[in-house]
Amino acid sequence: MERRRRARLATARGIRLAVMAARRWIVTCLLGAMACSGSKAPTVSSDAASDAALPDAAAFALADLSWMHSHDFDGDGKRDVVDVEFTGGAHCCYRLTVTLSSGRAIALPFDLDGGYVGGLTLERPANFTVEVGADGVARFVMTIAAYGGRFEPIPAEWVRLGVRSHRIAVSLRTGALEIENLGWDCGDAIDALTHGRLAVWEGWPSRCDVAELLMALAGQRMFDNEVHLGTAKTEASLDHVWLLGSDGRRLSLQVVRREMRILRVDMEQPLGPAKALVAALGPPEARLPYTRWGFTHATGQWVWASRGLVVYVDRESRIIRRAGVFVATDRASYQRDLVMAGAPWR
Repeated sequence: MERRRRARLATARGIRLAVMAARRWIVTCLLGAMACSGSKAPTVSSDAASDAALPDAAAFALADLSWMHSHDFDGDGKRDVVDVEFTGGAHCCYRLTVTLSSGRAIALPFDLDGGYVGGLTLERPANFTVEVGADGVARFVMTIAAYGGRFEPIPAEWVRLGVRSHRIAVSLRTGALEIENLGWDCGDAIDALTHGRLAVWEGWPSRCDVAELLMALAGQRMFDNEVHLGTAKTEASLDHVWLLGSDGRRLSLQVVRREMRILRVDMEQPLGPAKALVAALGPPEARLPYTRWGFTHATGQWVWASRGLVVYVDRESRIIRRAGVFVATDRASYQRDLVMAGAPWR
């Protein structure tokens, strides 16, 4: 992601110059100072600008950008100003800087997915919007670490700020950056799991139950067994759900539930080298034993409890052979309530 960001920044200056020239031309035409029908929109002679098409002039003129100067973000009762920087490319990226009425500027460190014509508007609230509270103070609600609508790993520097989700709310109520993780929905989770995109995993949604899972997968429960979880030996039911993966192969999901509430979902499928996942998520919070085919691997169960993720790593190849997901928790709770007792393999 960082390499793509640097490449996109190389085109940013030329694109901004082109947009500024188009704005001046549009305003001049609207004021009647020149015959627009006989004139041409200006172009910018720049290698950077040549990599991107100039936004459609009419769409640019009609884009509603009034939100940039109509909200109070820090709660002082005065309107603040939002500056938007476009870094270039069809789908990336926008960056925001808020200048408070006091004159202090706060740069938000997040990249917003692009795809807007004419500038960043509020027409796609699932991607970006401004929410105003009952007291009149506004906050940003945005989807981050996404490109072309697909989630990517959350950068480590954002994680250090407390970001755990691709959907966040950002408040400046205290004059400083405050982040609330809003989480993702059942569809996001199922899509990430069945496509093996564990690097973006942020926990199984607690409201995603068996009925919603089966509806999303269009799968069919084949049979269920009884299973015991964790050191507490809690009884639960285990259902097998069969479906076709993105590559056409048949996948087997094992859904561990108590009545309709999902406790964990496991999928056995080669999911790439474990080191790639560590590079994206950081070191696992625990490395626990697991047993397969009568052999015990002392540290092969890698757990990111705070992300609701466990993977089982082959001792020889270091390839992830199986993944399990659950509602985000802590290590002690995972071991007590969620570890599969005995071998979790088919």
